[in-house]
Amino acid sequence: MARQTGPVTFTGKLGNLIGYEVDGVHLLRSMPAHVERSYATKRSALDFGTASKGGRLLRNALSGELEIPDDGKLVNRINKVLQAIVKADAHHFPGQRRILTRHLPALTGFNLNSTTKLDQLLTFQPVLTKDKDGNICVSVNPAFKKTKGTTHLEIKAIVTGIDFAKAKYTAAVSESKLIDVRALPEKVAFVLPYAEKETAFVVLQVIPFQMVNGELALLEDVKHLAADIIGVLLPDKTLSVEVHYKPATRSASPLRKQPRSSKKKPPPLE
Repeated sequence: MARQTGPVTFTGKLGNLIGYEVDGVHLLRSMPAHVERSYATKRSALDFGTASKGGRLLRNALSGELEIPDDGKLVNRINKVLQAIVKADAHHFPGQRRILTRHLPALTGFNLNSTTKLDQLLTFQPVLTKDKDGNICVSVNPAFKKTKGTTHLEIKAIVTGIDFAKAKYTAAVSESKLIDVRALPEKVAFVLPYAEKETAFVVLQVIPFQMVNGELALLEDVKHLAADIIGVLLPDKTLSVEVHYKPATRSASPLRKQPRSSKKKPPPLE
């Protein structure tokens, strides 16, 4: 190793050099020409790659509908859950493990905003059902936990179908409703058309607005934004009875890097 003595020091990789710091001293070493990895390490890397590809597929499937700013943590957080799902595959050897459909319900309750969970804004239990046409119905009791400045809530239900084995997803569909928190309805219902054969991921998103001079303005504080995966419905899942969502204790992280524009026209007021 060598000491960095110039006016500018660095840590990390630069060409074939690696800079690092030990006890306040900046040091330098060259990268090894070849790194020996054990067989177990190589197999773990392959399984990690499977989880990472699955995480990217899930993010891409939802990114067109989610309106939560990204704090840079979502990739790692989703990958962590999917790594556990990959590891749960007992039918394949390490390095060949897959994301099996039966294990996907482990994503239920995943918080897409690491700052705020859905149950921090609403006191409710969303209920999922399917009608005779196969549509996914989401029923919400919008009991609201007061946050400073909020006069209206946009509640949005989203569904997308994902086939991890074929690495494909269907375009997400959604329905939004604007609720005046000063006159909350007893129930808010959404009907999401879904006739696909892939596993369905159902997300509920809540975004606050404030009435200012007769116009609605978006409150972009991430503490007031929330989105959870409230249901993972397997292809052969028939909702003959109601499924009640219970908020998870895990934290989550945003999807989209760009904040939602405050100029967006909200949906019609309920």
